[in-house]
Amino acid sequence: MSPQPALVCSGAPRDLGLDQGLHFREAIRAEVERHLRGKGSGRLLSSLLGRDPEVTRSARDATRFFPHMAERAEGVARGARVSSADLAALLARECRGGWETLVGVRAGGAGPGVSIALSTDREAPIFVRRSQPENGYHSLEVGIPWRVPALAGVNQHGLAVGASGVVSSSASLSSCAAPAALLVQDCLQRFDAVDKALEWCERRPAGGSASILLADAGGALACVDLEGALRRVHREMDGILLGAGAPARVASVEKACRASERLDAEALRRILATSAGRVFVLDPADPERIFGDLP
Repeated sequence: MSPQPALVCSGAPRDLGLDQGLHFREAIRAEVERHLRGKGSGRLLSSLLGRDPEVTRSARDATRFFPHMAERAEGVARGARVSSADLAALLARECRGGWETLVGVRAGGAGPGVSIALSTDREAPIFVRRSQPENGYHSLEVGIPWRVPALAGVNQHGLAVGASGVVSSSASLSSCAAPAALLVQDCLQRFDAVDKALEWCERRPAGGSASILLADAGGALACVDLEGALRRVHREMDGILLGAGAPARVASVEKACRASERLDAEALRRILATSAGRVFVLDPADPERIFGDLP
């Protein structure tokens, strides 16, 4: 399915965010109102930045270790007319609670290739974004209006990146509380191949319990599991790499993948569709398209 129309965000980091914030102002403000106000208290979640140590540290560490992403978030906040603190708190809470399951698969067909697939049953609006930073690689991504980091994306050189997470313990956030999901956008903007992005994911401080999946047009496929400061790198075996997720769901997908006679991108879509509301597939060999259940 064609990703058009995609929201184009271009320029310096704040301009990239401003484009997104202006376009999705109503959706972002509604999300802030829905999630960031306590029942009957009238208190915005930004007030938690002074009361929740992990939320405070998340915002501080994100600014320290992902400065471009922090500037981009400021642009989103400005465009949507919400506070940067609200967006930071929203991302911190979401990433602490876990999110999508991602699956990497070596596709079949006429020649070698790889795909990354994202399955999600979340109710948040999902859109397609073209990020065109003035000093970085351009990419096509699946995103959520109030988030700077994409759920998954593929850049102009065919590097595809996505993240999945499970509920993060306080221990996994003790050394760094910047959400690991920020690594997705960093890698898309900076790197053209899996090995270069792997090194960044292994060394860059980030927190929580998550997996970063990477694939490139050369056929490389890898996964970095993060548990706080610990990093474990996995290369594909038998064509399958699974990201972090609910154990029963991950086991079910793995079993179905191994039982499939032909494990190409379309087969993967069908397998994931049985356990998720929406499925998206990114093909590094075709960085101009995202296949899946797009709006």
